[in-house]
Amino acid sequence: MRMTRRQFAISGCLAPLIGLTGTPTRAADADPVLIEWSTIAPRSAAEKVRLRVHASGFIVAWPPGRGQEQKETRSPEEVRKLAEAAAEVVHTNSLSTEALRSELREQSRRTGLAFQIHEADDSLVRVRGEFGMVELRCPAPPLLANRFPDATRLQAYATLEQRLANLSCVVQCGGKEAAERLCRHANDRLRAEHPEAAAWSVDELMMVRRSADGGRFVQFRRGEFHDECWTTCVTESPGLAPRVTVIPPASQVR
Repeated sequence: MRMTRRQFAISGCLAPLIGLTGTPTRAADADPVLIEWSTIAPRSAAEKVRLRVHASGFIVAWPPGRGQEQKETRSPEEVRKLAEAAAEVVHTNSLSTEALRSELREQSRRTGLAFQIHEADDSLVRVRGEFGMVELRCPAPPLLANRFPDATRLQAYATLEQRLANLSCVVQCGGKEAAERLCRHANDRLRAEHPEAAAWSVDELMMVRRSADGGRFVQFRRGEFHDECWTTCVTESPGLAPRVTVIPPASQVR
């Protein structure tokens, strides 16, 4: 059932943001959080914050596991629009934790496929919109989005999480300029090997990993919710030229 704007407002007011210390963070803070994305491991109640976007434009991103946080500052207008777009996705698709769970149960009943993914993390997104903060939790969004392509709420949530994961990756790799440089490396090789393929954009940067020696491994991905998944990997090592590998979908492999 679709939420009214009043119900959306009330549900947002009942979901305070929880900080890394477990202390509630509310709208009255000097620099309120507009968006937070976290993951929760199986059999754990602890949230691993992956991205936090503040109203001032200050953004903090954390890699999976134990890694060094990276920070970036954008304009307040840019992050406000980002939060508004996320809140619109929530409202338009009547997203809630219970609605997502109900849809997954129904998809499982119809298809005979399980909606529990062994050892997969849950995703937790909090978004502050016009009426306050909304909290959403969903198990294994990318995997289940591939398994249940007709689950419209799940698809909307997975796309929202993908946008936040991309922002986190851009911040982790050093900001937009650094991401654009990596994107040029990826496109040079993609054009050489698959000139018919669509060029990569910074919006498709979906993984950043750093090594102890100062190296970095990144992935550009598209179509991961479907069968036609393209991937390009860029590996940077100190003192060496970047190594780029293109992994086309199975239909492109000759």
